[in-house]
Amino acid sequence: MNAEAPVEPGRIVLLTASHRVAPGLLSWPAWQTLRAADRVLCADAEHPQLPYLREAGVEVEIAAPTAQELLDGCAGGRTAVVLATGEGDRALTDGLARIAGSGRVSMPALELLPGSYDLPGARLLDLVQVMDRIRRECPWSSRQTHKGLAKYGIEEAYELVEAIEDGDRDELREELGDVLLQVVFHARIAQEASGAEGDEPFSIDDVAGTIVDKLVHRHPHVFGDARAETPRTSRSTGCVPRRSRSGVSR
Repeated sequence: MNAEAPVEPGRIVLLTASHRVAPGLLSWPAWQTLRAADRVLCADAEHPQLPYLREAGVEVEIAAPTAQELLDGCAGGRTAVVLATGEGDRALTDGLARIAGSGRVSMPALELLPGSYDLPGARLLDLVQVMDRIRRECPWSSRQTHKGLAKYGIEEAYELVEAIEDGDRDELREELGDVLLQVVFHARIAQEASGAEGDEPFSIDDVAGTIVDKLVHRHPHVFGDARAETPRTSRSTGCVPRRSRSGVSR
């Protein structure tokens, strides 16, 4: 009597994507995996990637299988892709870990595939979103003005200098965040400026764009044809902040 051929355990791919990257902008390996998969599952019917996957011809099942159901569905060498939905994936991954730990089951290949990555500075988007919500919903924050916040800007700047002088890196990181908050807060207030009051609105993007233009202009040895091979020649090109009439560096 011939022995039954062993059943191929298949492959399970947990596909993650950063919420800070526009939906549909997935890596090429992610698109290849999605198109080649036997099943693509997602527990969240409102997952932001779904419209783009369907437009690309990828069929997605709205389902939240248990770990055992997912293993059974991968039998015979099939590949199942699960779109990550955040906290809801914990039960599935814990279930897979328990089955794997039992040692009684031939587990499929398990793979975590990042479909998109955060670029440097991505958490700044979170800060802008949090500031927007605080400005709308917090009774204190929603009433603040540029003049009302001015004293906090001075306080945070002094505390930043103290952290630098103390050499405390944990404190330095925290104080830099407090200074950054002041910038984002003021920009959010400026975004609400009314044209009737003679104030032109501007946003945090305008603030960032202004300093980018200034930095590029001050560094012709980096972004242009000028040459500066020493700190002294770099200074002569204008990259060192100038002091205003008040004595404050600009």
